[in-house]
Amino acid sequence: MSSSKQTPSRDFRRAFKKSGHASFGTGPLRDGKDVSWIPWVRAGDDQGQTSACVIFAFENWTTTMGIRNLGEKNCDQIRNTVCIEAYKWAIGDFGLTPGDGLTYHMGFEAAKLFGFFEPTRTGITTPVRNLRLVPHNDLKPLSKQPMLGGFAVTQDDMQPDANGFVADRHDEDLGGHAQLVVAAGKVDAYGGGQYVYREQSWGISHGWNGLTYETEDRFKKRCFELWTIE
Repeated sequence: MSSSKQTPSRDFRRAFKKSGHASFGTGPLRDGKDVSWIPWVRAGDDQGQTSACVIFAFENWTTTMGIRNLGEKNCDQIRNTVCIEAYKWAIGDFGLTPGDGLTYHMGFEAAKLFGFFEPTRTGITTPVRNLRLVPHNDLKPLSKQPMLGGFAVTQDDMQPDANGFVADRHDEDLGGHAQLVVAAGKVDAYGGGQYVYREQSWGISHGWNGLTYETEDRFKKRCFELWTIE
């Protein structure tokens, strides 16, 4: 599939950059069964050379839910430095080596300990001790919350085009990467095709302001786990 035709709609381009992050207006997905959390996403977090992607996926989930429920001014957002500290704690607590990746369950324990899910950050009043990770095999829960995903990345993920589109030219698996699924559905501006959007943790310069998108077929091929927090 040629990426030359994959151009975000005008509404999707209405973004502003603030403190190294991007805030988005109305997303390109149509109303109805299509789902988009993009209006509440604050993309641009950067894990740097660490393997803390799981922690950053939790941070992105927390920030998106918090802004949706509390508003940006009232949401106690998490900083990059807190994510790195949570990752270091998890590495030590689980007896791993710096540079090792975390499972979502490892990262969940660290995120709880470092206060990611407090009501002042998420607007969710469920006691943190009662929260749990719930596995899924499809995107149906995306209507209720953004979803934590594990992906087998290829060279295509490393080189999205300027619009954030990830092609499907390579099959060689370069390893796993945790990302937050923030939108899915048909996009009129793209000819009505099915697409899935992911929020990255590789900085605002990766993809389009820290977001990438791909065809639903590629998503199904590359995604090997999906979770919600309930």
